[in-house]
Amino acid sequence: MIRILIFISFLFLSMLDGQSTQKLLLKSIDGSHAKLHAYSYRDGVWQHERTFDAIIGRNGVGKSREGDGKTPVGSFTLSHLYTMSPIDTTMPHTLTTATMHCVDDATSRYYNRIVDTRTITRDYTSFEEMARADGLYDIVVTIDYNPTHEAGKGSCIFLHIKRADDAPTAGCVAVDKEGIEWIAKWLEEDAHPRIEIKP
Repeated sequence: MIRILIFISFLFLSMLDGQSTQKLLLKSIDGSHAKLHAYSYRDGVWQHERTFDAIIGRNGVGKSREGDGKTPVGSFTLSHLYTMSPIDTTMPHTLTTATMHCVDDATSRYYNRIVDTRTITRDYTSFEEMARADGLYDIVVTIDYNPTHEAGKGSCIFLHIKRADDAPTAGCVAVDKEGIEWIAKWLEEDAHPRIEIKP
């Protein structure tokens, strides 16, 4: 019965975003802890690849505004990687520098965008350093939440490395370093990968 329900769920998802042949499914949420499952669509069937212990927002799921400490619910594209070192990937990929910020200031024209301060006129006061000293952003996969950059709806939602003590995130999804390395190399641009986050 469980296998049938999983198959029906993924059949529905494939109808919603039929181009995708790689999906991450976040479920089994318990506070700020969850399971992240990787699936590939091969030979007409969604096949399970791996499962990871994941950490999410300190206030669970259901993001609706900036700073609510929640991870968004829904289906989102995974479109870009940012890494501190080169990595073997077919995904669009940018090497992170110390001049890169993710803007979470809702008054900025760059809200919910990753920018290089060397190439813009800065109009924001609140942001996240992409080259974090703690290494949590050494590998980042962007989760395309709020792609229209609606002010105050929420920003800078990533898949990244979790803290050693499993402390919750501000709204991102985090797994251990080995897990994020595997995911970054597994993702393929031509597979139009997505992440499905269930309440």
